[in-house]
Amino acid sequence: MSLLSNIWNRINNSMFNNFSAQDKRQVLTFFLFIMAIFAVNFVVNNLIPKTPQTFSPEINDKLAFLDQRLAELQEGDTLSRLDRYIVQRYDTLQLFDFDPNTASIDELIKLGFTEKQANNLNNYRNNGGKFRVPDDLRKLYGMRTMQFKLLKPYIVIADAQTTTENKNQHPKFDDKIAENHTEKPTEKQSETPKNEYFNFDPNTITAEEIQRLGFSEKQAESFIKWRDKGKKFYVAKDFASTFFVDSKRYQELESYIKIDLENLLNGKKMLDLNTATDADLRTIGLTADEAARVIDFREKVGYYFANWQIEDALTNRKRANELKSSFYVCASVNIRKIDINAVPLDALQNHPYFSIQQAAAVIKLRESQKINSIEDLKLTKLFTDKELKRIGNYLEY
Repeated sequence: MSLLSNIWNRINNSMFNNFSAQDKRQVLTFFLFIMAIFAVNFVVNNLIPKTPQTFSPEINDKLAFLDQRLAELQEGDTLSRLDRYIVQRYDTLQLFDFDPNTASIDELIKLGFTEKQANNLNNYRNNGGKFRVPDDLRKLYGMRTMQFKLLKPYIVIADAQTTTENKNQHPKFDDKIAENHTEKPTEKQSETPKNEYFNFDPNTITAEEIQRLGFSEKQAESFIKWRDKGKKFYVAKDFASTFFVDSKRYQELESYIKIDLENLLNGKKMLDLNTATDADLRTIGLTADEAARVIDFREKVGYYFANWQIEDALTNRKRANELKSSFYVCASVNIRKIDINAVPLDALQNHPYFSIQQAAAVIKLRESQKINSIEDLKLTKLFTDKELKRIGNYLEY
């Protein structure tokens, strides 16, 4: 007896007895259809050779980016609470290339180091310690893995030694850089380049010319990279804000810095927000009230650090956006900072970047602990990340 006949007899002798012959044929047809689908699926998936699908290089690049982004998002979901906090904090910072062997404490703070971390690093250097490769910074006392991961792309060490053998040549290189390291200074591996002195404009100087001034090749490359990102130099003192120029080097080079403002501004009338007078402001179209507001805000806040702050000085946001391109901010004036652990309540309330509630919350927080960094203000739960980024330029600890 054939298979189909056997199936047909089973259907006739089953619960389908009450069905008509046509209904039974439809059930059998449906059953055979389902079996055919499973058979085709088995053949396609197991017996027919598969040819890998190929894409254009552009599509492959996009797919690779999406895979990387997915991995980053999945990693973010598994971050610890502290690591998420570090990531959020670093989103508010403007990072830049730095050499941990020469960076100042102020520069380290701008890079997100806590005051304690910056002091640990400085003590290590003062006791003769030296960072030879970027990974050495990971061993700094108090350095979090996530923090190091975010900083590592910006670490530029002059004459860095990259091999394990080089590292092992220094027996006093500890697995953890302690707060009070006692490593003795090592002799310099190479002589400092001979300095040349000549007039230069930091807005146009080449990497080769920077090296002629006595800076290293790495420093020159970092400087050009920084300038390419939009850094402008309006006065000589702006050059002192360069991360590898200390006060001594700046004094040596100050008289040679010749900035061509006309070329920099391309003939456009622009003013420095920190030095412009009422008369200056009126010459570029500000009304008497607008000029007064710009100067009054400057005096209350303690000088501008960016031209977009004119939006905070003027009540009309649209008008402020129109005027913003007419201003620049240079380093010719030092921002007036306040000691957040000592400033009285009334002075804090009068600061343009603190509300009455925020000022009171800071004083209350100060009663229970010392404020060591801008991140501590998050404990009040009254400041947004944008507000903290703005306020941080005016605080000292």
